[in-house]
Amino acid sequence: MSSVIAAWAKGDADDFERHVPLLWLGRRNRTLGSTNPIVVLLLEGIEKLGESYLSQLKSLGFDVIDGSASYQQYNSAFQQLDRFGDYEKKCFLRWLVIEDVFNGAPVIHYDGDIVFNELPEVIHDRLGDKTFVLHGCPAFVSISDTKWLAEYRANLMHFVADIEAYSSTAWKEREGWEISYSKKWAGCRFRTIISSDQDFISHLIHTDRLPQQLPIDVPSRADLVLFSDPLYFFGHFENMLPISYKRVDGVDYFNGVKVAFWHMQSDFVRYLRVFAGRGVLNNISRCPNHLEMKGPETYFWKIINKITFSRVDRLQIYREFFESSDFSQLFLADVFWKPMVFTSRQ
Repeated sequence: MSSVIAAWAKGDADDFERHVPLLWLGRRNRTLGSTNPIVVLLLEGIEKLGESYLSQLKSLGFDVIDGSASYQQYNSAFQQLDRFGDYEKKCFLRWLVIEDVFNGAPVIHYDGDIVFNELPEVIHDRLGDKTFVLHGCPAFVSISDTKWLAEYRANLMHFVADIEAYSSTAWKEREGWEISYSKKWAGCRFRTIISSDQDFISHLIHTDRLPQQLPIDVPSRADLVLFSDPLYFFGHFENMLPISYKRVDGVDYFNGVKVAFWHMQSDFVRYLRVFAGRGVLNNISRCPNHLEMKGPETYFWKIINKITFSRVDRLQIYREFFESSDFSQLFLADVFWKPMVFTSRQ
């Protein structure tokens, strides 16, 4: 089984590293003791990264594969997906490229914004024999049952044949999603038109069209905490509340249990920008979550974020919270946006 990060480059190596910090990740993994047994599958833009950057990735242990030929075939064949924009189209199609490149063999997929807390080798050994999408989010997908890839491809063909009709039927089939959310880790979707691979995969898990290991069969909680969204993970760990956070030798723990990895997705990075920019305000008021705002405060937050915080890229956030500091001042009951999740200041 291979571990793979599917990525693509829109700009040069410096631009890529600022937004998908793979060199930074590789160096951190090496510090933690990993050999980086991960394939970086580039769907597009490998020529923009330059030999120096690619050589550095390989020197850290990454295997770099050019998947652009396969991707370009699907890019031309699936023009119906253009309506969702370039990013979402690539997310829809990455699974077809993965199936092609690895000849349908088992894989573990990580998004490029995953920061490992446990070694990828350990995650492979612990979870590589399972087939599941973590909490319905394709940032982490373990595919040991290769029917997953075949079923995804077959259902995608039906979807693109008539996006409106397929989405309409899927919306009618959405009943009971709350049960699937917890019982199957199917995630959730709130758009009537399926508009991302996450929407699509959530629907396929909910309706049993994709094989999905039940959460009870996935080893976690006891000695490894698995979650896909750092802003909303607590819904899956009510038995751990309230949670205390600690970092020891560069590794993060909740209630003494090791966090498997951090999904540094865009909304969490935005939240960390706000937290870092507020400074002493974090000592006197809760750090707001922009996803929970309504009315005028939403508009105000967007302006402030655009002017002040948006210039801080993902790499800078990595350096701030994994090198200069940690999450100890954020994950507190009187600071984190959701009350009663974390313990109070000691």
